[in-house]
Amino acid sequence: MRDYTHPVMSAESAAAQRVLPTIQGLGSVWHCGAWCGYGFHEDGAESGLAVGQALGGDVPWELIRRVDRPASIVTETARAKELV
Repeated sequence: MRDYTHPVMSAESAAAQRVLPTIQGLGSVWHCGAWCGYGFHEDGAESGLAVGQALGGDVPWELIRRVDRPASIVTETARAKELV
């Protein structure tokens, strides 16, 4: 049996995500992955597309980025982690 890990949203990770736009591209380093969003696979795809666009790539559809993350998700995820 194998163990798999998955990003867990916390107040700390939400704070780190808010800083991410200020460091994107510094030193030609770009960050993307599921951890850039809620931790789902589609969050990794979304952040990868955003980096591709920032590097001059073109996406043949409109990319709608979620900017606001409800505080309740952070709170409920942290609370659920405490219950486990």
